[in-house]
Amino acid sequence: MEYRSQEWADRCAFQHSPVSYRRGAGENIYKYWSTGGLPSTEQLALDAGQAWWDELVEYGISSPNNVFAIEVFNQGVGHFTQMAWGRTTKVGCGVAKNCGAGGGQNVALVVCQYTEGYNSKHSFTSIKRLPFPESCFTASVK
Repeated sequence: MEYRSQEWADRCAFQHSPVSYRRGAGENIYKYWSTGGLPSTEQLALDAGQAWWDELVEYGISSPNNVFAIEVFNQGVGHFTQMAWGRTTKVGCGVAKNCGAGGGQNVALVVCQYTEGYNSKHSFTSIKRLPFPESCFTASVK
């Protein structure tokens, strides 16, 4: 999965890969752009993970019981749900830092693929919010 994630990130296409390409895995994509320099590969991976994890709060789910309904899913928490999906057992990520869009912008993409990748709006009844699992998302560079 790491290889496929890196290969897709290296294409610098801010769109999901075909399901057949990722062999049914779920996929999150994060785009970072700046007119200055880019953060380290490790920092980009951590920033992506944090942004995806924070979707739950960003879209208004902060009640103590965190009831997760279809209305919430439809607001745009698919990245979060892929990370929190209880059946996910493997994650592979890739970071591409040379996806410049011209005009003096530096662009990076982070692509992570997850198996089991199924996280549809019909798969959830409730989610308990936990702190961002930084220890589980520590980036490493090969």
